[in-house]
Amino acid sequence: MLDGWAAFARRPARGAIRVIEGSFLQLPVGVMLAMNQPAARIRALVRNIDAIVAGADGALVYLHTPDVRKALLGTGDIRGMRWLEEMTGALARSPYGRAHRARGLDALIRFYARQRDLIDALLPRLSTRHAAFDVTRADWDRTDRRVSEFLGIRRSVAPRLTRDELLRHAGTYRGARRRQPAAITTDGVRLYLQLPATSVLPLVRVSDGRFCPMGLPIDIAFTYGRGGRASRFTYASRMAGDVLDERSWVRG
Repeated sequence: MLDGWAAFARRPARGAIRVIEGSFLQLPVGVMLAMNQPAARIRALVRNIDAIVAGADGALVYLHTPDVRKALLGTGDIRGMRWLEEMTGALARSPYGRAHRARGLDALIRFYARQRDLIDALLPRLSTRHAAFDVTRADWDRTDRRVSEFLGIRRSVAPRLTRDELLRHAGTYRGARRRQPAAITTDGVRLYLQLPATSVLPLVRVSDGRFCPMGLPIDIAFTYGRGGRASRFTYASRMAGDVLDERSWVRG
């Protein structure tokens, strides 16, 4: 893991902003905790990552919700009960789960509360420039503005889709090759993409007919038929290890 961070830090940015989601704190702390590693070893790993990132003039934005139960249940409402079941099952099978007999939702909440406590203790000691933002209220416009100010970057506000624009994309789709089902849904504000065996992904419009799942390097491009209604979309991922091999989805 540290070799990967060191290689990343040596790579020239060439003026670009490189965003790595969850890899500084959430993944190292979460994975090490799931492996039932002692807190001292987890802290040592994060300190080593911190030294590399600080040396590369990095910055850390920490979005958090202190109420772990509320946060998990809220995420479950968006991603579905199946996601919560998979998370509790994965925890139960982990070294941590076996050592602590962690079963069910309450055990998952205790695990994430422990992860939160470790991160909260580490954060003030980081050398990397950092800022923490409580996102319990889910006021993403305000959070986006504060994050942009902290990073010193120009804020880009995505235009809101009209009701007609939302509805012309919404519907059920099937993979052109495997015929697997997919769905585009809307809550009246934005579009959401549900692909096989994935969580629900909120979509952000990049340009006319092109979207990306929020925070992910995936291009979603729509083709439109009669009346301007979306008839299909293509899926092009730049994520390492993406196992979804269906690239074209047809309405119906």
